[in-house]
Amino acid sequence: VVTCAHCFAVSISRVVTNSFLILTCSACSLIHNVRLFLMMVFKMGKSFLRTLPSFQRRNYCNELDRKKQQFDKVTHVIFDMDGLLLDTEKVHEQCIGAVMKKYGKVFDWQLSLRILGASEKDGAEILIDEAQLPLTVEEFIKETAEYELEQFSQCNLMPGAERLLKHLHNCNVPMALCTSEREEYYLLKTKRHQQLFRLLNHRVCVPNNPEIKRGKPYPDCYLACASRFPKPALHPSQVLVFEDSLNGTLSALRAGMQVVMVPDSRMDEEKRRLATYSLQSLDQFKPELFGLPAFPSSSGSE
Repeated sequence: VVTCAHCFAVSISRVVTNSFLILTCSACSLIHNVRLFLMMVFKMGKSFLRTLPSFQRRNYCNELDRKKQQFDKVTHVIFDMDGLLLDTEKVHEQCIGAVMKKYGKVFDWQLSLRILGASEKDGAEILIDEAQLPLTVEEFIKETAEYELEQFSQCNLMPGAERLLKHLHNCNVPMALCTSEREEYYLLKTKRHQQLFRLLNHRVCVPNNPEIKRGKPYPDCYLACASRFPKPALHPSQVLVFEDSLNGTLSALRAGMQVVMVPDSRMDEEKRRLATYSLQSLDQFKPELFGLPAFPSSSGSE
């Protein structure tokens, strides 16, 4: 009897154990299948984005951002100039490239990225050091200026610049300019667009302001520019800065401000993400995202 009872207990134990294993395997199988399905959907989504050209991918993601993001409301706006309002960066690159070519050196995108937004002096120091040029800072600036003076008087506006400045002015939004360019170059570059640039409350040309000890990417110039409004913003985050360069973007962010970046198309995605918001062109900007008045519907903004 004892033997039979023992065998019966062992049999029952095996049945229960096997049933549990079957149920467990079924549950694991279900979980595994669900995971496979989710991974497949995720890969399909990534594949879809990869099939789009890079500019369309950014547009697609930006459209999603516009629907889900609402940035802090701003009251004041500051613009960079070169490469943002005026199409001058290509001229800069050509002129610097011509000087470096004289000494058997090449001015590539990586070097350009390092000096974009930097002051004239800082940029010259970086290039002389990196390329081992047999020039002093003053000599390099002088040689570059000889090329630039011939071309800067013909600068064109960047797409969307005129529309945005006029709209903000009509809506009584205080605006200013903060540039690493010298005053005399500012006057030369804006010669054909003086009426538009008069819409700005004031400008800060960093080399002509000795009280600004450090240029971009340090925050000094944007803090100084923001403080010169007749009625400054209550908090730095209420100031919206438009920039095209990495150095300028870092400068404004370190000043506690929000930044819309409109970078060179060669700028990689990782650096673009440092800004509060990134666009391909000022034409794409939606003022209402930052609590500013929207463009009139008749302007074709939508």
